[in-house]
Amino acid sequence: MDIKKMSPKKVAESSFETIMDLYLEKIPEKYKNEAIEYFNKKVEESNNEYGKQYYRDTINKIQLNRLC
Repeated sequence: MDIKKMSPKKVAESSFETIMDLYLEKIPEKYKNEAIEYFNKKVEESNNEYGKQYYRDTINKIQLNRLC
């Protein structure tokens, strides 16, 4: 979860998002809220609808995985 805080920030966040997307079903329950908070922040910061929808979809996948 700390990869998103590394430098350079843009690369770290991009890597974090890719890893999260690839391993959504393997995120430990204790980190899911942190991941959801991160992607909610990205929705707010995004300046285009494609980006916002991508982050919303990721949040939905994490939440759906929580129910399984």
